[in-house]
Amino acid sequence: AIVVMTPEEWIKKPCHSQVTIFDEFHLNFYWGDSFRPLMWEVFYELSSGSEITFLLTATLSEDMLKELNQFSCQFDRIFWCD
Repeated sequence: AIVVMTPEEWIKKPCHSQVTIFDEFHLNFYWGDSFRPLMWEVFYELSSGSEITFLLTATLSEDMLKELNQFSCQFDRIFWCD
């Protein structure tokens, strides 16, 4: 089954997923918490419980990669798709 949810929906009805996909993930870096205040919280919680996490973006930058790599020891199953 495929479930498509916003971070806000997930907070209201959390579920477990073996594969998690975050689309347009770069927007969280550009707009920060003003874009989606719950995005980071949902990201950490879902990524830690998923078998694999994909972050989809059309504009991967070195800064984004460096920031996310700070957590690579915790999230070794995260893959960027640029």
